[in-house]
Amino acid sequence: MESRKIPDTSIKASSQIAQHPAHHGRLGGDSYWCSEEGKADFIHINLPKKYKITGARIQLKSEYEIKSIVLKGKILQDWVDFHYEQVKLSFSVNCRKQKIT
Repeated sequence: MESRKIPDTSIKASSQIAQHPAHHGRLGGDSYWCSEEGKADFIHINLPKKYKITGARIQLKSEYEIKSIVLKGKILQDWVDFHYEQVKLSFSVNCRKQKIT
């Protein structure tokens, strides 16, 4: 995603606020994705063909307690958990009360 080989239109989210849409969730960018308040917010990356994914880098910034990260993949019609991890650190950034200029 950081290389921008995946187009913005292939990056969706369960929710987002206008100033910080899902495609801003790329590492190394000058912005970030910010969801609306929810219990199970996620980013969905639609890859145009089959890829062998060998790793993932995730950068967290949130005013809410993030309890876990789950990486899923779709096999035929079923979603399968490939990785589950409890988050031990929490960060504090208030993305919802940001001034719009």
